Amino acid sequence: MSSGQPELGVVCRNCGAEVSAYVTECPYCGQRLRKRAPKLRRVDGEVDLEASVERRRLPRMKRVRARIPTVDIGDGRPWAILAALAGAAILVVVQRGAGLNPIEVGAVVGASPDWWHYLAAPFVYDDLGYFFATGLGVLIFGIGVERRIGTVATAILILATGSLGMLAAAAASDAVVAVGQNGVALGLVGAWAAFARREEHAYEEDAPDWIPVAIAALVLLVLPVVEDAADPIAGVVGGLVGFAAGELASRSRAKS
Repeated sequence: MSSGQPELGVVCRNCGAEVSAYVTECPYCGQRLRKRAPKLRRVDGEVDLEASVERRRLPRMKRVRARIPTVDIGDGRPWAILAALAGAAILVVVQRGAGLNPIEVGAVVGASPDWWHYLAAPFVYDDLGYFFATGLGVLIFGIGVERRIGTVATAILILATGSLGMLAAAAASDAVVAVGQNGVALGLVGAWAAFARREEHAYEEDAPDWIPVAIAALVLLVLPVVEDAADPIAGVVGGLVGFAAGELASRSRAKS
């Protein structure tokens, strides 16, 4: 592009690629860039590009940092998120089909269960409404997290937020009874928020709408009020672990 022409590209806030200002979706990753393409203004029968495009220019250093590398996650499907939800669903079917109680399949009961209960408890449910509420949070925010850090890292994050949340719940009370993925769901919300917060500083367009995010986090936080098996400490600790992991990962990606 010659020096006399205006810059017409915009930076995709998802994959960091520079694309035309006249598209509504990124051709590389499918990220929605704007609701509608900008209108073209004609001057003397020709398109006046400089008057048509109002590009929000980023400082050079910010633009370099905004080009966050994408992660290769195979064919693009969120396998870690799907596996977490499918694993919990299968365990519910097995538990009910075999007539097992939650303790037998891994629920955390008391302060000293077997070590494997801390890993299994996030996938144990005795209430389908609880499964639906946390599963929805895992699906909505987990896909965005896995797109940024990949399948393996997301699987590790799921295990870390779930097991550390259960460990904290058991350490806090000798009479705890805890199952389900409220810690995992809040952890993925926290990780997503950490990425979105850092990306929001790098891009001046399409800032995330934080109100739905806050509502989702609040619903998950107050879930223990209506669901006895959803431990509040497990949820808070899972959320903090997820946010810390998201902060570290987003800083690492911004520096690369």
